Amino acid sequence: MFGRPTGCIDQLTRVERAAIVTLHGIGWTGRDIAHELRCDEDAVTRWVHRWQETRSLGDAERSGRPHLVDEETSLAIDDYSCAHPTAVPKEIKGVLHLIVSARTIRRELNSVGLLSHVQREEHELTEFDIARRLAFAHKYKDKSEDWWAHVFFSDETHFYLGHAGRVYVQCPVGASRKPEYMHAQPQLKGKVSLWGCICAEGLGHAELYAGDLDSTRYRDILRHSLIKSMRAFYPDGPWLFQQDNVRFHTTPETIDFLHGKGATHLDEWPPWSPDLNPIENLWNVLKARVSARYPQSLEELEAAIREEHAAIDLPFLCRSMPRRLQLVIDYEGHTIPY
Repeated sequence: MFGRPTGCIDQLTRVERAAIVTLHGIGWTGRDIAHELRCDEDAVTRWVHRWQETRSLGDAERSGRPHLVDEETSLAIDDYSCAHPTAVPKEIKGVLHLIVSARTIRRELNSVGLLSHVQREEHELTEFDIARRLAFAHKYKDKSEDWWAHVFFSDETHFYLGHAGRVYVQCPVGASRKPEYMHAQPQLKGKVSLWGCICAEGLGHAELYAGDLDSTRYRDILRHSLIKSMRAFYPDGPWLFQQDNVRFHTTPETIDFLHGKGATHLDEWPPWSPDLNPIENLWNVLKARVSARYPQSLEELEAAIREEHAAIDLPFLCRSMPRRLQLVIDYEGHTIPY
């Protein structure tokens, strides 16, 4: 009569509930009614009893927590968060003088798609930067994971005492890289720097240093750390080496040194492309682990860096290069989510 699929357990409509009461009133059995409406016989019994007790075919009031945020408060929360994307729920509660908890405000923001993300930092890419990124991606996109496995990725990174930690921002899904949701990280006092390298076989040798690097000091690091790592992981080669375009990386003396040691330098590396370098993911993990130890002096900071670096094992990162390059093409040269 109603065309309900066999075995359907969806909630009965008011028309179906009325049919149950009507058919029962003219003498139909519960089994016959259930067969005709293609519903459960227990459902027929429940609605017959409900009608006899309440003379109502509507749903009973459901138990559960009442909604704590009215429409006016919800709009105020959403408007404030959109105008102040770095405001956390506790701040919103204080500024708007709300009586609900910060957790309730967090749920309200989630419900309208304003999710919490770590605020990202990004250099604004020029048309030249984008063109270089696309050219690099197209040139190397067909290289296999095994080819990339022989590339040693390198970089320098810096650690600071008293780092304030991550800044969280409330933003719509997919918008965390928009300029209005990002900030420039200020440099803090008490600095320790680290050069490192990584390949698909594991972490290479790393070297802590103080002050700024020049071409001469950089070649010393390559001599004692990079070449040693290459020989340890791939004694028979080939050796492929990645570095960014910092001036002391690309001096003729440095390039000649690399060639003299048998290393092929990827000299087309695009500018402003930390998202392409797997070692950046390593730095993120390392910095989180070092920060969690709350070093109170430069000596403690250096010790934490050494110990945590030795404990990390993320060689699989280097095999992600084909996927990263395809994403660069998909994103038309813009920063990729890696």
